Amino acid sequence: MVWLSGVRRAGKTFLSQSLEDIEYFDCELPRVRRMIDDPEAFLKDNRGCRIVLDEIHRLERPSEILKIAADHFPNTKILATGSSTLGASAKFRDTLAGRKEELWLTPMTTADLEDFSGADLHHRLLHGGLPAFFLGKQLPEKDFQEWMDAYWAKDIQELFRLERRQSFQKFAELLMAQSGGIFEAVKVAALAQAFNLPIANGGGWPHHNMHLQAAMANGWRVEFHFEMWGVGDKIYKEPPAPVNGWVTLPDTPGLGLEPRFDRLEEFEEK
Repeated sequence: MVWLSGVRRAGKTFLSQSLEDIEYFDCELPRVRRMIDDPEAFLKDNRGCRIVLDEIHRLERPSEILKIAADHFPNTKILATGSSTLGASAKFRDTLAGRKEELWLTPMTTADLEDFSGADLHHRLLHGGLPAFFLGKQLPEKDFQEWMDAYWAKDIQELFRLERRQSFQKFAELLMAQSGGIFEAVKVAALAQAFNLPIANGGGWPHHNMHLQAAMANGWRVEFHFEMWGVGDKIYKEPPAPVNGWVTLPDTPGLGLEPRFDRLEEFEEK
């Protein structure tokens, strides 16, 4: 079983349809979704086949059919495609650990430019890395907006039930405007405060994020993920740690973090 993820219009559908000897099912079609309402019957009808389930996140229970296939139909090969955000959504409750191989189809990289004679980095940066946009002769500004609208409607809103579309688009515009530069977190936090919105740093590196959260009136909480917390403990000397749910920030210069240079020597470029 292969899980092919990536942003919209990265080429997942084109790639999956180009495979030989496949049974292709577009899960955006109501007819296909009704067909898969009974996943066991569907898999029996396609036993031993090579199946593509495109846009699988459109199913009500996308992980169910994949789990049944992995456990009870090992001779049926499945390529499932979907949004790169699906794994974080409530729809995908089973991680299928050990049952699938994951592939991430990225937008075009700099190395991909070699396959397009005459294409330069300026064209790539202006048109973006999605194939349909990159190949366009004119700057597809209207297509950019349609892509954002589809991303909001089919990924963000449908998978995560978020509201405030205008706030989301404003934030996305800020990110794109600062792409390639330094992300001015204080500036973005101030804008969020004007709309009475809190800020939060997801992911790891709590030692780097805690100062921003403490400095801003709309700062929320600092997430101490176990793995990155451990990394910080290894590369810094006695970094701050939570005690009874609270963190006391250091008052030494900078971030108050003193690197363990002996631990960093193995990563030094020679």
